[in-house]
Amino acid sequence: MTRNELMSNEDFRNIAAFSGITEESSEQDFRYFVGTFKDATEHGMSSGCMNSFIYTDDCMRFFDLHRDRIAQVVFEDCEVSLGDLCQQFAITDAEVVMQKGLFKNYVTWAYVECVGSGLIDEMEEYLNE
Repeated sequence: MTRNELMSNEDFRNIAAFSGITEESSEQDFRYFVGTFKDATEHGMSSGCMNSFIYTDDCMRFFDLHRDRIAQVVFEDCEVSLGDLCQQFAITDAEVVMQKGLFKNYVTWAYVECVGSGLIDEMEEYLNE
C-alpha cells in the first residue's frame, strides 16, 4: 500500500486534510498521521489520539464541511443508528438532540472510525513497509 493509494480514498483525504496532512507533507508527518488514525480506529476516537478531532468545536467544523458525506458513510454505509451512538457514548437520545454540538461530535467520531475500519488493513500494510 502506497501513500498515494491511501490519499486516493476521498474519506481518508478529507480526514487527513483536516489534520493538516496533504500529498506534500513529509514522510514522517504522514506516517505519524496514519499511526494515529489506526490507533483511533482500534481504540476509538474518545481515546483522543487524533489531535484535530479532540475538541467539540473542531468536530462541529469538520461535520459542517462534510455533512452529506458523513451522513452517507455513518448512517448508510456503516449502518450506525442514533441509538447505537447513544449507547456507545452512554448518553440519551434527548441529550444528543438538545445539544447540537454533541450530535456533530459523535457523528464525526463515528465517521472517522467507520472510514478507519474500512482502511485498517491498508494502514497496517503502509506502516509495516
